[in-house]
Amino acid sequence: MAQPLASTDAQYDAQLAAPACTSNGARCDSNTTLTGRGTVGPESNAPNTLGGSCADGNDGTFQSDASVEALRVSTVDGVSWLAQGRTVKVEADVWGAPSAGSALMLFRATDATAPQWVHLATLPAAGGAETLSTTFTLPTGSLQAVRAVLVDAAQAQGAACTPGAVHDHDDLAFAVSAPDVTQPTVTHVPAAGATVSGQVTLVAQAVDDQAMGRVDFFINNTLVGSDTSAPFEASWDSFSVPNGSVTWMVRVYDAVGNARASSVNLNVRNDYAAPTVNLIAPVEGKTVGGWVSVVANASDDIRVTQVEFYLDDTVLLGTSFQSQFGIPWDAKTAPPGLHTLTARAYDASGKVTTSVPVNITVDPPPTVAVTSPAAGAVLSRSVPITATVADNAPISRVDFRAELNSTILCNGYSPTFSCSWPTQLLPNGPTRVRAEVHDAAGNLVYSEWVTVMLDNDFTAPTATVTAPVAGATVRGSVVISVDASDNRGVTQVEFMVDGKFVATDTTAPYTFTWNSALAANGSHTVFARAWDAAYNLTSSATVSFTVDNDTVAPAVSFTSPVEGAVLQGTVTLEASASDDHTGISRVEFYRGTTLLGTDTTEPFTYDWATRSLANGAYTLTAKAYDGAGNVGSTTRNVTLSNDFTAPTVSITYPAPNDILVRESSYVLTASASDNVGVTRVEFFLDGMPMGASTSTSTPYSKSWYNYTTPGSHSLSAKAYDAAGNVTTSASVTVTVNYPPPANYSPFSYSARNTSDATVGTVNQVIAMVAGQTFTVGTCGVAGSAFTGDTYLRLFNANGTQVAFSDNACGGAGSSFVYTVPSSGNYYLNAGCSANTSCTGTVAWTLSATAGSGPLNYSASNTSSATVNTVNQTFVLAAGQTLTLGTCGVTGASFTGDTYLRLFNANGTQVTYSDDACGGTGSNFVYTVPAGGSGSYQLRAGCYSSNSCSGTVAWTIR
Repeated sequence: MAQPLASTDAQYDAQLAAPACTSNGARCDSNTTLTGRGTVGPESNAPNTLGGSCADGNDGTFQSDASVEALRVSTVDGVSWLAQGRTVKVEADVWGAPSAGSALMLFRATDATAPQWVHLATLPAAGGAETLSTTFTLPTGSLQAVRAVLVDAAQAQGAACTPGAVHDHDDLAFAVSAPDVTQPTVTHVPAAGATVSGQVTLVAQAVDDQAMGRVDFFINNTLVGSDTSAPFEASWDSFSVPNGSVTWMVRVYDAVGNARASSVNLNVRNDYAAPTVNLIAPVEGKTVGGWVSVVANASDDIRVTQVEFYLDDTVLLGTSFQSQFGIPWDAKTAPPGLHTLTARAYDASGKVTTSVPVNITVDPPPTVAVTSPAAGAVLSRSVPITATVADNAPISRVDFRAELNSTILCNGYSPTFSCSWPTQLLPNGPTRVRAEVHDAAGNLVYSEWVTVMLDNDFTAPTATVTAPVAGATVRGSVVISVDASDNRGVTQVEFMVDGKFVATDTTAPYTFTWNSALAANGSHTVFARAWDAAYNLTSSATVSFTVDNDTVAPAVSFTSPVEGAVLQGTVTLEASASDDHTGISRVEFYRGTTLLGTDTTEPFTYDWATRSLANGAYTLTAKAYDGAGNVGSTTRNVTLSNDFTAPTVSITYPAPNDILVRESSYVLTASASDNVGVTRVEFFLDGMPMGASTSTSTPYSKSWYNYTTPGSHSLSAKAYDAAGNVTTSASVTVTVNYPPPANYSPFSYSARNTSDATVGTVNQVIAMVAGQTFTVGTCGVAGSAFTGDTYLRLFNANGTQVAFSDNACGGAGSSFVYTVPSSGNYYLNAGCSANTSCTGTVAWTLSATAGSGPLNYSASNTSSATVNTVNQTFVLAAGQTLTLGTCGVTGASFTGDTYLRLFNANGTQVTYSDDACGGTGSNFVYTVPAGGSGSYQLRAGCYSSNSCSGTVAWTIR
């Protein structure tokens, strides 16, 4: 059952109209809920009487005149429950009247919900703050109450409600438990049947559902102790009774007097006799040194608890608590000489017995230390191990021992105390070793352990002969190859042919070149032996092979050329070769002693270029090699007769400085000759091949459609003879012009009496653009012609003569070239010399506009670039590309919404651009079609009737 709460604070209960503790505990405290009186002090929920049954007086001053400040109800023991039948104390904290005197009346009620007040006590109040109390036994009832009534002393007549101007009434309700009738329980320690001796602590582990009172302890019905608080215990001297069985009884009481008795039997066994003890090792007269086992026999009628071992009766060497009483003792800690050892035995009752002394002699043991190898050394194979030894008598031998399996490694003898330790006998890894030495006194001394690392190679290499392979047939120099490996590294590989050592290789790849010619043809064997640094050895498997060397030279003969042949140019030398054994590996061709070339496959040939040699007689040799290196040879005598005279060649049409028209057809001609014969003639334009002549004799000709870029160009021809001699002609320079625009066709005229082409002329208006080249004539221009002495005059738009020509072709024809300085219309006048008569055909070429340039403009009301535009004229040739715009072209710009239109010479719009750049700028790319050469006009304007400005940039390619 749960323990009661130490204290419970009351809370105001609205149904009871007073403070109440509804949870049970050891105490119920009103705390501050009752402080003050009515309206005089800070009393909450006044009057704090059950059901509001009795009012307080409201006169006086707080904590000067009478008031009940607090009420408490608690069990007398302070720990048990507020339970029916239990004695409780009622306490009231009051403030008495200072002069007239006050009295406190205390009441109880069995049922707080319908109180019937029973007077408990009337107590005088001396004045000021004080605590008054009384006790009573709780009757039956689960929710009870107490009342405090503080009145003038004269009116304290026992009435539970005594009204008055300075009287105070306060109630406190509290929960009450049913009566406690449960006996406590108890457990004995020691438990029943336990054996005890000496002073014994008796413990009663007592538990109650509410609160314990006390525990009484009895031995054989005699009270030996009582205890009122946990842990409940009593101390008992077991020597007060004889050995044997006793009865231990406890009687346990709870806080309300419920009691339980419990008994167990204990076995008393006290020790009344001293132990016996005697030393059994070392024996009397023993000489000792180093570690010694000191052992004693001890016994007692009850039990020996410990044995102490002493040197010379005063120096405690150690204590043993085991039934085999003994200790290890390092005799080196004692001075050399005679000493005594004794043993002291103790029993459980503290009785002590000392053994008879044993006399011993301490002889200091030798010292020993391992000096080699050093700690941490990494060891392999056999290593020397050495120790230093010191003793007062000669030492003849030191044993070296490994910790692993306690293995003796080797024995070192005086004076060096060194021996060879084969480390391969222990597994790899860390191991500890030490030196052990015995002196004449029988002392066995060990050195400190020395830890070393064993790193032996127990793995043999692997070896395999990889060449020649089993069953191979070999000849000549044979490479014997071995694949060898080891976990630590291969130190060498030995090659064994027919069981005999022939070579060693110490680095991979492991190979040896064996001359099989030193061995007879037939079956042979080879194997390899691989060694590592630890001298582990492995022999490979034996490989059998056959030696079949070839000693017969191959047969060889020339199949071409024949003996005495006369040769020219590049000649194919061909030889036939055969071998009956190992086959032909290659054939070499020589001119005298000079190697010309080699062929490894049939037919064996070499193309011999003879033109680098002087004409005359030569000896050719063919050498055939077989697989064994045997060589056969044959010779052939020939004569070289090469043609070293090159042909001659020259261009016969066109003539130098001719003007050719682009997009026109021409027949190119050349003259060529040779001392033997011309085989072909090729034509070249600016050094690039145009093709070979279609004719096989002079004149050599080729048809050519001229689609060359306008400008200066060179034409040349190459003539070849049968010997491969080549001659390139002198170049002929010509000028290529674009064809004239479609409306600028040549015109024929007939005139007379023109007074040197100043009157009565035949006239032609020609539009030209700055930068163009105007080539015109009745001679010197394709399509031109003249009869009589023709004159030409060219005038600009202002009527100023800017160019003329009289008899420019070296005859009566006229021609000139004019570079246009500014754009506009020009006027060509054609007439005759003086007042003679003449006729002719005037032909001309006008170069296309090329390059780039800007056109700045500002316009308005152009009706989407159809009127009031700013214009620019271009002369373009078929195949040219015009890239143009107010955006998207380097240097272009625009403000406002610009429109662009392009018209050809016929006034037809061929392209346009409105807002092409995704904004209000415009651009386009126009490629002139075939037959479209001529003058073009750009018109720049604005969207609708808006205003705009910009820079039109263009490139012509």
